[in-house]
Amino acid sequence: MEHILYVMGWAAVFATTTPCFKVMKKRLGQEVLPAWLHGRKGEQRAFLAGLIAWSSAFSLLGWGALHLKWYSVIGEWVVGVVASGFIQEIVSPGNLISLGPPLILSLNIVLWVAR
Repeated sequence: MEHILYVMGWAAVFATTTPCFKVMKKRLGQEVLPAWLHGRKGEQRAFLAGLIAWSSAFSLLGWGALHLKWYSVIGEWVVGVVASGFIQEIVSPGNLISLGPPLILSLNIVLWVAR
């Protein structure tokens, strides 16, 4: 079960950070984004979501180093990156930016507390 949660954590990290970077670099069209992600405030919100996601990535990496074999960490990281591509095709960028950080934090808490 923890392997599935670990892969889901990495998938959520990469699925969240990609649209965050696109918003900050103004590479996502305004028609794709909800109104609360437009302009300077939207860039700041995307930056916060990306910061939370990348901070959680360090937590995931630490958990994996402590509780998994090194080859499992690398393999599950790769599976998470691939899964994030599928997630980005299904879920809108606005939803990823707003729902990604709580999901990532929840997965981190479950992983750290369950062990």
